Amino acid sequence: MAKTPTHFVRLFAAGSACALAFGLAAPAFAEQASQADAAAQSPSDTKEIVVTAQFRKEKLQDTPISITAISGATLEARSQANLADVAKQAPSVQLTDLGGAFGPSVAATIRGVGQGDFDPALEPGVGIYIDDVYYASLMGSNFSLVDLDRVEVLRGPQGTLSGRNSEGGSIKLFARKPGPENDGNFSIGYGSYRAIDARGATNLTLVDDALWARISGVAHTDDGYMRRVDYGCAFPKSGVPSTSAANGNGCTVGRQGGKTYVGGRLALRYAPTGSPLEVNFAADYTKDTSQVAATRLIAVNDALAKGCASCAVVGGVDPVTGGKIWLNSSFIPTDPYVTYANRSDTINGRTITAPDKTRTETWGFSGTIDYRLSDSLAIKSITAYRGFSTEYSEDNDSSPAQVSLGLENLKQHQFSEELRLSGSVGANKIFEYTVGGYYFKQKTTYPTHQLLNYAGGLEFYGNDPVDADSKAGFVNGVFHIMPGLDFNGGVRYTKESKTYTYTRLGADGVTPAFLIGSVNGQSATYSGNHWDYRANLDYKVTPDVLVFGSFSTGFKGGGTNPRPFFGPSPFGPGTSCGTAAAPEPNCQLRSFGPEELKAYEIGVKSTFFDHRLTLNVSGYINKLSKLQATLLSCPQYSPPGLGFLCALPINAGDAEIKGFEVETIIRPVDGFTIDGSYSYLDFKYKNVDPTTGITPASIAPGLPIHSKWAIGAQYEANISGFGTLTPRIDVTHQDKEFTNVVNSATNVLPAYTVLNARISWVSPNKDWEIAGVVTNLTDKAYLTSTFDLYNSAGFEYGTVGRPREFALSVKRKF
Repeated sequence: MAKTPTHFVRLFAAGSACALAFGLAAPAFAEQASQADAAAQSPSDTKEIVVTAQFRKEKLQDTPISITAISGATLEARSQANLADVAKQAPSVQLTDLGGAFGPSVAATIRGVGQGDFDPALEPGVGIYIDDVYYASLMGSNFSLVDLDRVEVLRGPQGTLSGRNSEGGSIKLFARKPGPENDGNFSIGYGSYRAIDARGATNLTLVDDALWARISGVAHTDDGYMRRVDYGCAFPKSGVPSTSAANGNGCTVGRQGGKTYVGGRLALRYAPTGSPLEVNFAADYTKDTSQVAATRLIAVNDALAKGCASCAVVGGVDPVTGGKIWLNSSFIPTDPYVTYANRSDTINGRTITAPDKTRTETWGFSGTIDYRLSDSLAIKSITAYRGFSTEYSEDNDSSPAQVSLGLENLKQHQFSEELRLSGSVGANKIFEYTVGGYYFKQKTTYPTHQLLNYAGGLEFYGNDPVDADSKAGFVNGVFHIMPGLDFNGGVRYTKESKTYTYTRLGADGVTPAFLIGSVNGQSATYSGNHWDYRANLDYKVTPDVLVFGSFSTGFKGGGTNPRPFFGPSPFGPGTSCGTAAAPEPNCQLRSFGPEELKAYEIGVKSTFFDHRLTLNVSGYINKLSKLQATLLSCPQYSPPGLGFLCALPINAGDAEIKGFEVETIIRPVDGFTIDGSYSYLDFKYKNVDPTTGITPASIAPGLPIHSKWAIGAQYEANISGFGTLTPRIDVTHQDKEFTNVVNSATNVLPAYTVLNARISWVSPNKDWEIAGVVTNLTDKAYLTSTFDLYNSAGFEYGTVGRPREFALSVKRKF
């Protein structure tokens, strides 16, 4: 049943009462507090964060865009450890760790627009930036939030402001800049699953009044919260052979879901006193050797799974029938934090074992030059080079059966350059503008080894290079029509291209693979261009009340199918897939066009009672055309009987998304703060391609049906001679959602609510802090994502959220 605004009022009141009753606080290890200027405030302070969403510094409440801006201090108070934690408390924002076949990547949507596939053939739909540098891939994008000044989440298309693939919105992280402040800090924490977390940062003055450095770093490790259990050992009468001895570990042979990473960042800032020049340089490196994600089998299509000759459990003998043991529902664990994945499959007489750990390295450097040419004219250059390499594997069926196993390796590097010229003209800067250009180029290589016994023993090696580039020119400006009344407008032109080359080799790594070898050596190219526009009118009714209305556009680039199983003439010369009446000579080797968005929005930003109440409300209508969707079954583009071998992106049709959002901060008395957010979203297809199997009543994957809310409260109690004691509590809720474009009962992700608590003590001179944290206080078992192959390979797996955990941290500032 859809939750109504009335429901929200009741819910918000109940949440406020709950916050008053408990007075505690939020998730995992405490992050580094920001101490720079506007971002140096605790959540109970009233000083506003300054944002740069429109290429100039503005107070958050004066910016006519729906933005959730979070200071470094607030991140620390909530113990938000990564971007997914931030998204839980931002309205209309979904950021989900995927795991499994999608490795260490995230699915990102804002206001129902985004993407959940890391493959470089597809574009994200939500732009992620660090210090205005665009990150092209969803792989490895759930950054650990270390030493940040602030996070800005811009909702709605940012095509003219943020640039490429910010169709749904953009998420911008801004790191602390070096400076003369003496504000070093170091923290160490210990928690559940033997978690150890250490991090720190400090400024260094290299040249007085001119050159500073900042060094920051993090190291974290914990055991996984999901046990990988040997099924034959746990159930010795099942007929499944044991591969290990019951050695006192409860037949546990491994763990999943653990995090292990180290990272460091060096920043340099050259800004001589009185000089119009400022230069910032940053270099960073992170090495992540975490365990594979905590995935488990959650559904089995017994009728479909039974009978796959190559999928049976190796050496398994059914104790009742004496026959083979197939993938079946008995392999679904009753304990949500257990998996029976053996991470080993035998195919074509060879046994391949997948490691429990992943390996991801990210690195890069950027240089930003700001030069003020005059009092009314400045130029800015942002140059960056980045790269990453990741290795991971997935036992998709998460069972002792031999159904599906994959080993992946993705390598990417990118170069970008952005040049902006900003200025103003007229008396009192009546017109302010920014004009600029952008260039981006990336190359990605995607080696993979796939073992698909459910496809008749299909095994292949892929090694697909993808080259992509993008060029853009843009202009944005604000015209101050009269005191309090402004018009903001902008336009951007983007031209982009992408070439994808396919490798599909058999087990020997030389000859084209069985069944799908016709794809080997093929190449496909996409190129396109797009104009984006933005028009925004805002009016200050009073100094503390801003109303605005806007029209904006955005797009997500097109591409080619990254996972075609069938190309030209799969069965030799003169043959084709499809049907005799409608042959498809290129089968699944197909391109898809850009997804386009037109968005209409109205909003109010307001503060009352001497800034004790902040209330921001917005409503929007998103009109999506040529919506991109991925089909997991496409018989119309496959040889007869093989339509289940499919992962085909297509332009499915047009849709409309309506919604509204509420954000508030309430400070009833000094030291006491309540913050909350609520979003309501309604998705409807306006028309849909009937050949896709998507029904008009379907809802796109990754969207809550219909609401998402969060509420938190804290009280900072000053105790004379003792310092301050601050308990805090946070509750987040998300409605159910579908995880497949073709909705069914097997791909519903249930709703869940998570409660987190934190209490911290800060010494009288604020140089020591001790914090205790409990996440998932009620020990709620829930899924963060699922992957549904129920009607093709006969199974569905899910990624399990973290159970209740405790942590204690000590921080020293110096």
